[in-house]
Amino acid sequence: MGVTQLGKIIETNPIEFDVLNKKIIAIDAYNSLYQFLATIRQATDGTPLTDQEGRITSHLKGLFNRTIKLIELGIKPVYVFDGPPLKIKQDTLNKRMERRNEAKMKYEKALEEEDYSAAKKYAQAAIFLNKEMVEESKHLLHLMGVPIVEAISEGEAQAAYMTNLEKVWASSSQDWDSLLFGSQRLIRNLTITGIRRTAKGIIKILPEMVELKSVFKSLGLTREQLIDIGILVGNDYNEGIKGIGPKNALKYLVEYKSIENFLDKYTSSLIKKKEKAIEEKEKLERLIKTINDEVKLDKYKKDYSRVEQKIEVYQINMNERIPVIEENLDNLRNMFLNPEVKEDVNIEMGSLRKKEIFNLLVKERNFNNESVMKSLKRLEKHVVPIERKTLDSYFS
Repeated sequence: MGVTQLGKIIETNPIEFDVLNKKIIAIDAYNSLYQFLATIRQATDGTPLTDQEGRITSHLKGLFNRTIKLIELGIKPVYVFDGPPLKIKQDTLNKRMERRNEAKMKYEKALEEEDYSAAKKYAQAAIFLNKEMVEESKHLLHLMGVPIVEAISEGEAQAAYMTNLEKVWASSSQDWDSLLFGSQRLIRNLTITGIRRTAKGIIKILPEMVELKSVFKSLGLTREQLIDIGILVGNDYNEGIKGIGPKNALKYLVEYKSIENFLDKYTSSLIKKKEKAIEEKEKLERLIKTINDEVKLDKYKKDYSRVEQKIEVYQINMNERIPVIEENLDNLRNMFLNPEVKEDVNIEMGSLRKKEIFNLLVKERNFNNESVMKSLKRLEKHVVPIERKTLDSYFS
């Protein structure tokens, strides 16, 4: 899900929806659909909403209702969908799929055992947005008259590019990759704003905005250095260096100016740290053989395990993570600096097709008749129905 940790060093500013009135916002479609799948679920066991055939409808419900709300607030949404993933991203996607499959197995087991608390926990981790869900989401947006853009590859890259062309005022996503791709403004929480029940109680989620120029000013970085932080902590294209979070990465980039300068020093320090840790491990091994006191023995065994973990991290970084970054550094930077994007995109609003929406949501997917009709009346105030457009063109 991109560079998830940058929020620890980037300041966001809460904004009112009035600020977004009459603004065109490029929304990361996949990100939003995953949010709907994660949040719109049965309260008891965390299962997603489904129709009479067992097909998931949580994404359609969220997309339909939230998009209408945004339009009512004066926002013109443009949903940007990912294209085929880059080859360099495939390893990340495979690992995500492994984690989802594992979570799905645990979720199904929890349901069998009627452990609904555990089921709800694993349900979100098991979320998967399949091709059919994506296509039916595009179809629904088309019927609503809402423009979509299909990116060559990364939707966030396309959305960011559109902010630079001034075709849109901002991009919207929960991921921070948008800033690495050069989005001039990033709006967070746009499609999840509202009251949410969490483990810590009820919280109110408000939209937040980040301006790229403000990020550079507050952190004292260039865009290239911000990308280097994303590479160090890990992103969709590489795993980063274990043990380095955004705060340390920022400190290193400010001090060394670039990854190349930092890695030279860091690799040398890892060699020394590993040698010291091996010495400590050998010392603990000798001590453990001579200790009879159970309490002391338990403490030394825990220390031994901790040192072993340190050595393992040093080895992973020295043998895997750092070589991968060094070998692919130019390519990794170029992914963010020069992504493949579409130059010419159509973001004009289309026509509202009420009858087709009703057939899709109510007749095919078991949405509530009355609820859909009320929503369509709300939407009709802002998007011209196809019937009215056809009639107007007939008399013009």
